[in-house]
Amino acid sequence: TPTPEVTPAPAFEKADPAVYDPNGTPQARAATVKSLTTGVVLAVSVAAAAASAAAGAKGGSSRGGSRGSHKHSLASGNASGAGSSSAAQASTPDFEQLDVGQDAITLSAMGAGDALAIASTAWFGALDRRSHQTVERVAPFSPLLAKIINDGAYLRAILGVFSLVPAVIALVLGAAHIGAHQVLAHGQVVLLPPQWLALLAITTLGVFDASAGLLGALAFAVGTVIWHFSVAGGVPSVGDVRLLGGVMLIGIAPGVIATTFRGIRRVHATGFDLLWERLIDLAVVPFMADWSVAGMVSGLSALAGLNLSIGNHATDFGVAIAVAMAARVLLEEAAARWFPARLNAINPDEIDEPSLVQRSVSLLLKFSVWMLLAAALMGLSWQVWAGAALAIFPAVVGWFSDRFPNSPWLWRILPQGLPALFVNLGIGVLTGLAVKAIVGDVPALAAWSSLIIPLPLLALSVAGMFGRHGNTTDDGTEEERFSKRNAWIYRAGGVVVLIAVLKLAGIF
Repeated sequence: TPTPEVTPAPAFEKADPAVYDPNGTPQARAATVKSLTTGVVLAVSVAAAAASAAAGAKGGSSRGGSRGSHKHSLASGNASGAGSSSAAQASTPDFEQLDVGQDAITLSAMGAGDALAIASTAWFGALDRRSHQTVERVAPFSPLLAKIINDGAYLRAILGVFSLVPAVIALVLGAAHIGAHQVLAHGQVVLLPPQWLALLAITTLGVFDASAGLLGALAFAVGTVIWHFSVAGGVPSVGDVRLLGGVMLIGIAPGVIATTFRGIRRVHATGFDLLWERLIDLAVVPFMADWSVAGMVSGLSALAGLNLSIGNHATDFGVAIAVAMAARVLLEEAAARWFPARLNAINPDEIDEPSLVQRSVSLLLKFSVWMLLAAALMGLSWQVWAGAALAIFPAVVGWFSDRFPNSPWLWRILPQGLPALFVNLGIGVLTGLAVKAIVGDVPALAAWSSLIIPLPLLALSVAGMFGRHGNTTDDGTEEERFSKRNAWIYRAGGVVVLIAVLKLAGIF
């Protein structure tokens, strides 16, 4: 078979990428275990934040009697409290296991932007009702897709129909880099991710609007598969599929993860307390985006099975995405301050919950995707299968957690938000060290880690299902956590915990 004609690769990608074995050397094994720990901690922490928000909404709904039993209330507020080689930093966090929290806000005020003449024109608000209705219709079938569609509601409130511009730019960028590839010495066509600046641009646009990131990454992935069939004349390999899946994750996951862990769509800051929360947003949310995207970018090598040069830019991605997420927080504040009526009309405050059948199918798909990616990191040993099955258990149990007895004292002692992230990260790191001390630095270390590291974190997740909320008085007043009873202790403690998390995560 003749070798297909290919477009020359950029200068820094001309060398054939070496085969990358995530368990072949002590350094690679250490990076793989770090990857696993980061993924599990992120998955557990973000899912817990989303579950806490949902439990709070349901709790308020059932106690107040104002919401239907088949609706999920999106009350205003948030659930959370306060360069190296790719071979050395391979990381593919388990983002497929994450639950998502829908953006939450209910506003009744009018802002200066709402009164602009252009804001009342039909063409400017052509997307308003359509996006609102689409989110409501899609959410029962795919909460993740509903989150992605609704992610840019604040941009539509500010820019109206012009909010489509980021999506168009991302689409063009993704399509323009179809066929990023090279031919190895033996003639095999290997798919490569887009040039790192192009992928960074798509990811940055995805931070501001997850729909833009999805369209850009989807254009590249689908177009590349079509190119492979038509030009290379063959079926993409499993490594190629994993690589394209990694590109899709990078395009949409950083913003979704960050805003699910800590909701940033709320009423605008009018006093010191709300201003403080915005300052915490500016610290926590960029960190979450930075941490997640850096791991995903450096993890592309493990997914493809090749030592890709884009992994050398993981730090560049992290810094750029952190800056973009900080700008996103400020734009959310601007939308809530100057366009509250438009934002309220575009952003649903109540959606139908997905059915048990939908959740079962979704969980099965998540399990399949995780096993596909896990095979690249750890193979498909019995430990990996058992670890994945254990990870599913709390998700299934969580579907029925509202029927479990609630323990206020358990709710008081279990950390939430940033403190929970610190506890989970500390437990994950210590458990990983214990597994290495017991098993040894052997090729099967990652597989054993995938089985053992999640166990204490999953135990905390199950405990949280029995500690959903505190006591409620007869007049409807809900108990406040001890850490929040003194505002200054709460603020100072939040700063200390944030610094500790940054240190433990290796940010500094």
